[in-house]
Amino acid sequence: MSFQFDLDPREEASISLIADVAANLRNAVNTYRERTGVNQSDIAAKLDVDRALLTKCLSGFRNITLRTLSDIAWAIGSKVEINIVMPAVVQTAQVFNIDDFTGTANSFFVAEQSSSHHLEQTSAIQEQNVLEHAS
Repeated sequence: MSFQFDLDPREEASISLIADVAANLRNAVNTYRERTGVNQSDIAAKLDVDRALLTKCLSGFRNITLRTLSDIAWAIGSKVEINIVMPAVVQTAQVFNIDDFTGTANSFFVAEQSSSHHLEQTSAIQEQNVLEHAS
């Protein structure tokens, strides 16, 4: 028997982040253990916590704090880097040489932030702006 749950996008994003962090942390701990020969109990002892607590943190079933994440990374000689990615936003920039339009040697830079589905429209607007400035 299987169950299917409908999650709202906010909850889904939270669960996905927690699982991704746990997987990355677990991989880092396993790599450290393979390279150094230490076991999970040794890492827990360095953190002055019970091995079971460390196991829960690595399982992905526990929402750990940034402090706990940082502490575990420290214990294995690593550091944590966090990137927030906005996938629907693309930075576009173009340099236009006004000389191509007016015969004078000037250029200007146009930078605009727009969503990926508006890139073609943005390019057309930028071209129109260049032509208007050139005349």
